[in-house]
Amino acid sequence: MTTHATIYRNAVPDLSQAPAAVILFVLAGCPACHAILPRFKAIAQKYAACLPVVVMDATRADYGPVADYFNVTHTPTAIGLTRRRGQVARFHGAVEDYEIERLFQTTVYGLSCELQGH
Repeated sequence: MTTHATIYRNAVPDLSQAPAAVILFVLAGCPACHAILPRFKAIAQKYAACLPVVVMDATRADYGPVADYFNVTHTPTAIGLTRRRGQVARFHGAVEDYEIERLFQTTVYGLSCELQGH
């Protein structure tokens, strides 16, 4: 199985063959984004073997169409996607760790993968 240990920030990987992915939209200068990012990254590392995680700066012109497609109106916004089921989970704003964890759990549900640190 491919390991997706990287949290992509500068370039969006080709997700067309990934069985699932999580995208986090953030904004520079957003206090909630700044607060959630370290916690989000720590939780994302547990799922590194399961899916790619992409952090997108919502102000970048090349990411704007992606944010528009997913109707991102607040930051931070995280979206869990699967190839088979489409968007399966979402949160926005300052959330607790258990809500971040639930987004990842919902996204990988039904996938065959090994969680790190378990």
